[in-house]
Amino acid sequence: AKMLAESEKELGEAQIIVDNTEELDVTSLFNLKNTMIRDVERKKLEVIEKEEVISVINFGKTQEVQKSLFGKNVVLIPSVFILLYFIISLLVYLNKKAIEIQV
Repeated sequence: AKMLAESEKELGEAQIIVDNTEELDVTSLFNLKNTMIRDVERKKLEVIEKEEVISVINFGKTQEVQKSLFGKNVVLIPSVFILLYFIISLLVYLNKKAIEIQV
C-alpha cells in the first residue's frame, strides 16, 4: 500500500492515502492503527491536563491578600500587652489572697 502520513505537530492531523496499485501490508496498517490509538490517548490526556491547569480567577478583578487577624502587627502587639497585663494582675491578686490567708 502506498501510504502518505503527514503529521503536523501543532494540529496533530494525519492523512493516509491507499492506492490499489500496490498490495496492502496488513501488519503495517495494524502498526499504524496502534500508533494512532496511542497518539489519540496521549492527546486526550494532554487536553485533560491543560483544562485542569488553566482556570480564570476573579475574571480580571484584583485579588486582595488576606492576612489572619493575629498576623498583623497592629493587632498582635497590643494583644500581647493586654495578655501580659491580665497575667500580672492575676498574679498580684493571688499574692494578696495568699497573704490574707496566712494572717
